[in-house]
Amino acid sequence: MKQTLALVFYCLCFTSSIKAQCWQSLAASAFHTNAVKADGTLWGWGRNTFGQLGDGTTDDKLSPTQIGTDHNWKSVFAGDFFAIALKTDGTLWAWGQNTHGQLGIGNQIDQKSPIQIGTDTDWETASAGGFFSMALKTNGTLWTWGYNFYGQLGDGTNINKKSPVQVGASHAWKTISAGWAHAIALQADSSLWTWGYNNLGQLGNGTLQNQYTPQQIGLEKDWSQPAAGGFHSMALKNNGTLYTWGDNEYGALGDGTTVSTSAPLQMGIDTDWHFIDAGSEYSLALKTNGALFTWGGNYYGQLGDGTNVQKNSPVQIGTDQDWTPLTSCYDYHTFIVKTDGSLWACGRNHKGQLGNGTTTNQSNFVQIDCPTVAVLAPIQPLPFEIFPNPACEQIRLQWSDERWSNVQFEISDMLGQTILSKQSLPFDQQIRVETLPKGVYFLHLYHAQGQFSRSFVKI
Repeated sequence: MKQTLALVFYCLCFTSSIKAQCWQSLAASAFHTNAVKADGTLWGWGRNTFGQLGDGTTDDKLSPTQIGTDHNWKSVFAGDFFAIALKTDGTLWAWGQNTHGQLGIGNQIDQKSPIQIGTDTDWETASAGGFFSMALKTNGTLWTWGYNFYGQLGDGTNINKKSPVQVGASHAWKTISAGWAHAIALQADSSLWTWGYNNLGQLGNGTLQNQYTPQQIGLEKDWSQPAAGGFHSMALKNNGTLYTWGDNEYGALGDGTTVSTSAPLQMGIDTDWHFIDAGSEYSLALKTNGALFTWGGNYYGQLGDGTNVQKNSPVQIGTDQDWTPLTSCYDYHTFIVKTDGSLWACGRNHKGQLGNGTTTNQSNFVQIDCPTVAVLAPIQPLPFEIFPNPACEQIRLQWSDERWSNVQFEISDMLGQTILSKQSLPFDQQIRVETLPKGVYFLHLYHAQGQFSRSFVKI
């Protein structure tokens, strides 16, 4: 009863206005960044030596540059010098460096523009590591490809793969996260699994031995979110506790020490952790009240606390409580979106990877302007608005003209994963969202006249 009253009070008292959402997917990588705007356009900026920006050139970009003219991109994931992305039609695309087959297109030829991976149209989400890739299909199967020296593909071998290969026969995979050369994932029963490189205990199985197939960590089935960093790992449990393990030389585990560990250890005693993300040697987490915390290596200012000093324990960034789980951190730069839709970045910027038009590192979070789409053809306006936004229990649709018929919808999260599969829009157009965790979501409408998406915040 106490929790219910608290939630009602929070919903009634939340007064922040939601501006137009600029970004719906962010992918920070080694010296470059890719992103998808809420209008479905694809963008890239930073280093472009191997064509990893996807704009058809190898020229670095200091500000966001639109990739092509398509408006049906859904989410993007970046690895070292390459990227993969999903479209709303379920197709999977890749571009950039392909030395180890990490693009999954059957060869080792670099690509400066997005190229489709196979012909399948049932991809649901993906993740990109150092030189390998992972993806889930809508049927819950797991697929990997690319560099496999440490067993990071999980297929039982250490042989590179130039095209997607299925990992085992399970149809129960739910959430995936790729580190530099290891992987961590959840199955539908909330069990936690890891595989790949384990030189510093990043697999969490109590050893330092590499694993060539997924291995369950413990027997618990109460995990809610995994995050693989460069050489460390993190995971949340359903009760809001946070666990970390692996490399701790730069304090990435947040336990106040620099001692590495090969098994999950609870970080502190707090039970209000809500979202996590892991970079190369540092970590990021949000609490349920929207407060942002970072810790670990900080020599480029990637923690965003205004210093270049390593932090071995979580440090709150300012006093704001309007940060959202739309984040991305990889090597040494960090992105995060606020509830008003604004994008903020910090960290290393020598190749323009922050997208603010400079090559100056930033130790404080700085706002990145939302770029204007280079329109080559008229864009069909979105025919609806979502209200209330933020929402507590339900959302309604307000049409710009007469009510449409034969409309289907689905809801996805910021990682591109489908939360609610396609179904017909209710007659009264009320969609219940009270069971969704707090965060930013996307409502996708499918109609004969096109596909339309808007974001909303669940509080």
